[in-house]
Amino acid sequence: SSQTMFTLLGDPAVRLAYPKERVYTTAVTTTASDTLKAFSKVTVTGYVGDTSGNPDNNFNGLLYPTTYDKPNHLVTDSNPNPTGNVHFHFDLQNSILNKGLISINKGKFSFSYVIPKDINYNYGFGKISYYAENGTTDATGNDQKIVVGGSKSNVFISNKGPQVRLYMNDSNFAYGGMTNQNPELYALVFDSNGINTTGNGIGHNITAVLDNNTQNTYDLTNSFQPALNSYQRGIIAFPFSSLSSGTHTVSLRVWNVFNASTQASTEFNVEQQSNLQLQHVLNYPNPFTTHTDFYFEINQVCDLLDVQIQIFTVAGKLVRNILTTIKTDSFRSPPIPWDGRDQFGDKIANGVYIYHVLVRTNEGKVADTYQKLVIL
Repeated sequence: SSQTMFTLLGDPAVRLAYPKERVYTTAVTTTASDTLKAFSKVTVTGYVGDTSGNPDNNFNGLLYPTTYDKPNHLVTDSNPNPTGNVHFHFDLQNSILNKGLISINKGKFSFSYVIPKDINYNYGFGKISYYAENGTTDATGNDQKIVVGGSKSNVFISNKGPQVRLYMNDSNFAYGGMTNQNPELYALVFDSNGINTTGNGIGHNITAVLDNNTQNTYDLTNSFQPALNSYQRGIIAFPFSSLSSGTHTVSLRVWNVFNASTQASTEFNVEQQSNLQLQHVLNYPNPFTTHTDFYFEINQVCDLLDVQIQIFTVAGKLVRNILTTIKTDSFRSPPIPWDGRDQFGDKIANGVYIYHVLVRTNEGKVADTYQKLVIL
């Protein structure tokens, strides 16, 4: 007997939430005629409008454009069939030449970028895919008439790689700092020609290696996020999970669109979070004359921390009591300033002082430690 088999993929009574407006391309201009060639700089202008093409001059928001190379023709592995093995042929357009984050002002936008070296040099049609939103309304669109291929001639190619600043969790992190067992790699990158995110060239992906284990290299190419209105800057954020306690190293390699690379490395310490702990407590500069900032690391991410810093003479006399509440998004505190004056606003005498740092979480956990500072 035969049976009817079906799978319900969605509720047929629910209307799909298609964007109400459209994104249109006004012009695509390059430094290499009308073709998007490797090494050429491209400028795209356009606008947001209704489905009839009328501009919406009241649309102010963000555009997320993604430029794709030509589709790749792929063939599946053999699929068993009573009449013999079957191979399915299909096209997949997933090689990203550039993705951006662009402001839309009064319905109009413009952005530029450099076409990377790692493209398919055969000529054919690429695609720009658009999505835009302003918090209440969104829009979508695409341009499939752009020609991609070839290479711009007489190009000076620098061997200098991107600038990479590597942290854990956020930019407050310092080398050898503290994290929990689930830290996030966080990097700020810049290159005057742009970052390579195509995934086309062998060995040119953005990659990370944890603890020198090159057999388990992480591909972070899709983790790159461009900065607003810039093809030259961006961030890379990638989470690790369930790391063992102790010291770890991580290295990050980033390529620019001309295939020059930079590798950055850092070291961090994973701490158990059972007991609240303070580490790397310091003030900078130290010694100082009129101003210093206190810093510390804590082994738990706490939204709000109550902090008390007491400054004593070497004889034990309290000269200043600093009470503050700080917001922390990572394991390293923001700077807590002090002007070198006592409770009454008078400048204290030069010499060596002891300070006591005490922190308290919202859950009532407490940790404290002592350090020394010098006033000149």
